[in-house]
Amino acid sequence: MIGKVGTVPTGVSVGTVKRQRGFVWTLGSGTVVFVSAVLVAFARSYSLAGSIAIFVLIGAIVAASIRPIAGVYAIVFLTLIGDSDTAPWLLFSWNFSSRETSLYLSEKLFISPLEVLVVATTIFWLISDRPRGIVTGPVFRATALFVGFVAYGFVFGIGSGGDIRVALFEGRAMFLLLPIYMLIVNLFDAAALKRLMWTAVAASLVNALVALLYFDGLNSVERAGLEALGEHAAALQWNVILVLTIMLFFYSAGSIWLRVLMLTVCLPVMFVYVTAQRRAAVVGLVLAVGVVLLAMLWHRRGRFLVLAPILFIVLVGYVGVFWNSTSSAGFPAQAIKTIVASDQISEEDRGSGLYRQIENFDLNFTIRSAPLTGLGFGREFYRPIALPDISFFEFYRYIPHNTILWMWIKTGFLGFMSMFLMFAVAIRAGAQTFVTRAHTMNGLLALLGVTYVLMYIVFAFVDIAWDARSMVLLALSFALCSQHERDRPAWEEPAPEHESSNAGGIVRLGAGVN
Repeated sequence: MIGKVGTVPTGVSVGTVKRQRGFVWTLGSGTVVFVSAVLVAFARSYSLAGSIAIFVLIGAIVAASIRPIAGVYAIVFLTLIGDSDTAPWLLFSWNFSSRETSLYLSEKLFISPLEVLVVATTIFWLISDRPRGIVTGPVFRATALFVGFVAYGFVFGIGSGGDIRVALFEGRAMFLLLPIYMLIVNLFDAAALKRLMWTAVAASLVNALVALLYFDGLNSVERAGLEALGEHAAALQWNVILVLTIMLFFYSAGSIWLRVLMLTVCLPVMFVYVTAQRRAAVVGLVLAVGVVLLAMLWHRRGRFLVLAPILFIVLVGYVGVFWNSTSSAGFPAQAIKTIVASDQISEEDRGSGLYRQIENFDLNFTIRSAPLTGLGFGREFYRPIALPDISFFEFYRYIPHNTILWMWIKTGFLGFMSMFLMFAVAIRAGAQTFVTRAHTMNGLLALLGVTYVLMYIVFAFVDIAWDARSMVLLALSFALCSQHERDRPAWEEPAPEHESSNAGGIVRLGAGVN
């Protein structure tokens, strides 16, 4: 293993270290020459933005080759900043064949920069001399089982006449879930995991700021006709920032400056949040805050008894005041109204609800037609009741709003059950981690992981959710939840006995939240 400059790892000869460093310098110099040549060639045929984008991608791959952990940071940040509605040129998860992105290369390249970086980082990690055994555990096994059924859905669907192009659009992102989770749990210790979470927060803030700039560039007519601001799943990113900020204040976690900073971050996020108007995200947010409060009932009962009544009164009062409001400020109240009083919603919301009711009937009919095997990816779900035409979304006959029932159609009954098993195991792991580390920041982040999984499930019931952005956040949330399954990455040297408790299997991170 190559040590820090000026040091020689124990048990490794000086000659070996020199040869290793010489190899690294040769590889680095060759990479610089290669990257420079690519940039020159790319800049002559493409835009400056495209040249910068390809430089960033190659730089991320080079960094991953030297330190795989750097590739994971790049995966999280670069995936979460882009948005097809407000900043398609920033998209990292779309194919090299997508002309909307800065990384467009060729119509024939049906792979994405994200997939290239995930595969490269995984390979660099596996061939490095660091792994001394892969960290697995219940969450890993449950995720692997689910991804296995996704693979079955591809084989069965395409083998029975499904469209390969459609199948790839539908489900390829799910294959990213397992390798990204593996990379995080094997490369990140407690401190690094916190830094990765803050990387995700920073990327989500950039995403919100870009959406804000996009909105600012619209004229009054365009603003009046704006139906959404950002992709569907982007609202879950913003939920993470809001829930994390609430947790910091509820638990008095971190420094006062951190809490003030997060409160400041919430200002632009809240603006784009209410403008985007994703009702499922609002319902998920309310559920997440409820879970945070329930955790306080176990951990800080006195504070719960003070906060819970106050928040309940504020929520009821807010919903009452904005019950019939159509303003942006009243949108969260309207989202709650669709659940508690669906007979009083607006005609527009009623029409959207009717579409989903017809769609759910069709989904149930399709499930009953092949309850065990499903149809597989690339095949349309049956529509005994015709859906209104929304052909502006090319794949509306393949991907419904309810992507929970949709999973049964694509992967069969066992795949459907494996999905719920994966969620349940992750939530259980998060609860265990929180209980054992409740007085630490990582314990709170485990609770944040649980809330994201729950918000994701709510969102997936009513909207398209199995995209690359969501898979990255879901993998990160699973890693936050499963911290108790490993005290340290597999490659890390054992801690001295006075720093850990072998009997309990838990590294003591300190008594206070830090």
